[in-house]
Amino acid sequence: MIIIKQNILRISANDITPEQPGFNPEYILFNDNHARSILDFVASLPPNIDTLVVACLHGESRSVAVVSALKYLMFGEPPPKSPDNQYIYDTLLKVAKRRASLDEITTIGIDAGNYFIE
Repeated sequence: MIIIKQNILRISANDITPEQPGFNPEYILFNDNHARSILDFVASLPPNIDTLVVACLHGESRSVAVVSALKYLMFGEPPPKSPDNQYIYDTLLKVAKRRASLDEITTIGIDAGNYFIE
């Protein structure tokens, strides 16, 4: 499920990878549509936005992977270590590379504040 409301994007995906032992097909696997939604959301923010908050249940895996991928795409900053959910990181990069241009997402900063990806 994907919901956008007043500069809030909510994405529902479990903290799983397809390679995980005991993968349950009933769980929601992060996919290309989730990645496109994140990239489109960030690109749609007004240029004066200097804050983006990314949160997940524990703040250790999914959100770290999303922020790491956005920082790499926007600023060329490689992740300090392999994100705990490498699958989400790789999916975001794969989808971004398929886009015609990344120029539209290079003006947004990432800090703490009023705009959220949950």
